[in-house]
Formats: sequence, C-alpha cells, structure tokens
Amino acid sequence: MNAGLLVADLVVSGTPPNRARRPALVTEESTVSYGRLTEDARRWQRLLHDAGVRGGDRVAVLAPNGPDYLGLLYGASLGGVVVVLLNTRLDAASVRFQLEDSGSRLVVVDPAHRQLASDAGAFGLATVVLDEDHRRRFAALEPAPLAAPRPDPGSPYILLYTSGTTGRSKGCVLSQRAWVASATNLVTGLGLSERDVHVGAGPFFHVAGLGTAMSVLSVGGRVVFGASRSLEDSWELIARHGVTIGSFVGGNLLAAARHPLRATHGSSLRIVTGQAGKHTPEEHRELGTLLPHASFVGIYGSTEAGNFTTTTSRADELARPGTVGRPLIGFRTAVVDAQDRPVAAGEPGELVVRGASVMSQYWGMREATSRTLLGGWLHTGDVMRADEDGYLYLLDRLKDMVKSGGENVYSVEVERALRRHPAVRDCAVIGVPDQRWGEGVKAVLVLTGGAAGGADAEALDRWCLDRLAAYKRPRWYEFVEALPVNGAKVDKKRLRAAHDPERAIRLPERTG
Repeated sequence: MNAGLLVADLVVSGTPPNRARRPALVTEESTVSYGRLTEDARRWQRLLHDAGVRGGDRVAVLAPNGPDYLGLLYGASLGGVVVVLLNTRLDAASVRFQLEDSGSRLVVVDPAHRQLASDAGAFGLATVVLDEDHRRRFAALEPAPLAAPRPDPGSPYILLYTSGTTGRSKGCVLSQRAWVASATNLVTGLGLSERDVHVGAGPFFHVAGLGTAMSVLSVGGRVVFGASRSLEDSWELIARHGVTIGSFVGGNLLAAARHPLRATHGSSLRIVTGQAGKHTPEEHRELGTLLPHASFVGIYGSTEAGNFTTTTSRADELARPGTVGRPLIGFRTAVVDAQDRPVAAGEPGELVVRGASVMSQYWGMREATSRTLLGGWLHTGDVMRADEDGYLYLLDRLKDMVKSGGENVYSVEVERALRRHPAVRDCAVIGVPDQRWGEGVKAVLVLTGGAAGGADAEALDRWCLDRLAAYKRPRWYEFVEALPVNGAKVDKKRLRAAHDPERAIRLPERTG
C-alpha cells in the first residue's frame, strides 16, 4: 500500500482538535471550520461514489470560487477522482470540447452558469447543480468512512486546460503527488503559516489562484471570499478580514498601492505578490514607500510546472532589474539551445525545468507530451538567460520572439524599455508583417493620458534608440485604451490577429 500523501491529507487528515475548530473558509454568509471542511470533503467523496464515479473517472466543475469548490476538490482527492476545472469565461463550444475531450462523467454546475452549461451540453451528462435543494440533500449525506480505500498519490488529480493560444487547448494533468509538491513550494516561497489570511479571488480554474488558496489551507491559514469588483472592494476585504497576503487579480498591484485606501486599510499585509521581472526599479521603490510594511514576492511559473517555479524579492529586482529570480527548492533548471545543450551564463536559450510538481502529461496527446517532457525535462517555451549566480531573466516566449531583418528581437526587453517611459502605463511588443524587414517590431501601448495623450510615436522612438540597439526599436506603434488579456497574461495572439497596417503607425526608416 502506498503511504504517500494525498492532497486531502494536507487539510482533512490528522487534523488536531484546535485546528478543527479554526475557521478555514469565510464568506459573506458563513464560516466553514476545518472540521466542517473535513466532513464536507467526505460527503463529496460519498456523493461521487453513490453517483457511480470511481477512481480515475473525470468530474468537471463549472462554478465560481467558494467553499463548495474546495469541498469537491478534497472529496475527489480522497476518492481518486480527476477534477476538470472549467473556465467560466469560455464560450459554450470551448466548454463542450473540454467536456468531450476529458470524457467527463459528471458535471458540477453553479446556478449562475446554468445557461453556459446548457449551451455546452453539460446536462446531457450526470449533473449536480449547487442550488438550495442540493445543499439540503448534501447536509443529510453520511460522510464516507475513514477506512475507505486510498488512491495512489501518483494518480491524475487535476485536469486543467491551457488557453490554446497556439492551437487546440491542451489538458495539463497534475497528479496528487505533484499538487502536494506544488503546495510545499508555495509554502516555502511565500513563507506561509497558520497566521496567514488570503483572499480567494484568483480564479480557481487557473493554477495560481487555486494553488495559492489550497497552500494557505495546507498550513492552517484562512481563505476569505467576497466581492472584489474594484480596488475599493479589495481594500475593504483586506481591512475587514486582516488579510496578510495581497494578491491583486489582473496585475493591479501598482494601482492598488497608489489607491488612497491602502494607507488606512493595508496595515495587515505582510507580503504583496506580483509578476516577477515586470516592475521597473522606480516602481519597486515606489511600492516600498507606499507599502513599507509589506514585502514584495515576484512570481514566475506555469500550469505545466504545477504553479510557481521561481520567486523574487524587492531587493533581487532592484539589484538585478528584470530578473524572475532563482528556482524554488523543488526545482532544478537549465537554459539550453535547440539541441538541448546547456548554454553559457548570459547566453539566451529555452528554460527547461525538472521537479516533482511538473505535469505528467497532456491529456490524450502523446506526441505533444513527448515533445514537452523530452529527456525528462519540462520544456517551458520561455527564452531565458541565467547569470553566474543562477538568477534567471525572461527574454521572450519562443512563439513571440520577433525575427526582424535576420536578427532575434526579444519582446520582453523592448517592453521593459518602453515601460520606463513616464507616459507608458502598459505595453506589449509583437511581430507583424513588414515589407522592409520581413517581420517588424510593433509596440501596442496604453498611455497614462489615454490612447490620444502622454506621448507620440516619434518621442517613443527617440526613447528606445537611447536604450536599445537600433534593430530592436519598434517600427510600428499603436495606441489603445487597454490590452487584451487571456487569464493574467496579455493575449498576443489577439494583438497579432488585430494588426491593421492602415490603423497602426509605421515609422519612416532612419538614414543615420
């Protein structure tokens, strides 16, 4: 018998009496203790078993973040059931594809998403609707016995589909063992303890949102749920619940720190998280001034890696601008060339990763799995360089790198230069067809004064020429009100598809 840990063991097994009485999940209507969460997990284990779901079967969930979601996940862990995390923002055709591709036998649906579930054909399968009738029947269920057979910790547990920005959506399979390893990495990387309070606002259909919440629970902390439609809402939640981990969904960390409520509502924060390598040194100094009591933790990771891979501190990013940090304790990394040979320090190459939290496969895609896990390393598709001390620097995605006039241009380097201009709020750099260069560098920018104010293409061109090699400068510019996003990332596929030479600005070639 395998004595390894299940995901549920981190929360519902061997819970001491004091922890059983502690609040685990807090909503505007109720508080769920660790003892109650344990009972709910075993009720879900019973419900799934009674519905004919067995170990290895897939159950899909189409619901917002909340206690029901987590109770289901812990119950599925106990029963060895694979949970398919459906993105509630998808169109019906995409949800239908994921239900069919995964072979889901049962779908758990929140009433708020009943129409999407119906349009996707979910009600042609066995369904559980999280309505009041379900809650009454659920409360009367006898929890599954403690002596129920345990699944293999190496068995599939989470099936999470990628965004599909380079083709059909791929289902990343993360085992229970991988999810436990990921929690260990997050506890280490964020220094989590039972005193921590986290707002469960990051969508649970993304590995970062769900992984952070479950890692906080694994050490006896508290996850709170509430409306976060605005920065005012977020700061009110932080003050009301004494939140210690500030994770502002959508990359709004700087805007949140500049909000006037941070002075009166942010005293409980001990850390704030953000995208590693994104902020300029000036922004880091500003964050340190506005939130002096909160340490910064920058994050880099991926679904395929099982969540966070590296972290940074404010000191790291001030000393090494642009770094995404060094690997967490559970990983080993290398930067390799196209033949998988390690490159020298400072040279660009693809980051490959090895660790216990890495996915086991792409669901039903043997060739894609083999390519991605070639040689026992996860090939991330990220172009990086490493310095002599092992700090990593993200240069680009392999698929986003611009080949202009025979030269490689890394979009992240250009974006970093543009973000330092005082008129630039945000930007994305892509490659577009160009008659002179084959592929031209294009900057799509959000300006502090709106799309029509703050700077013009000629001024930004002079700025870039002072900071970049001439061949790296954007030849094309477009000013927009907001960048399209896919989850927490800018959707560069949409930007490339939307490129219109008639609408964009093409700078004249320079002769000197």
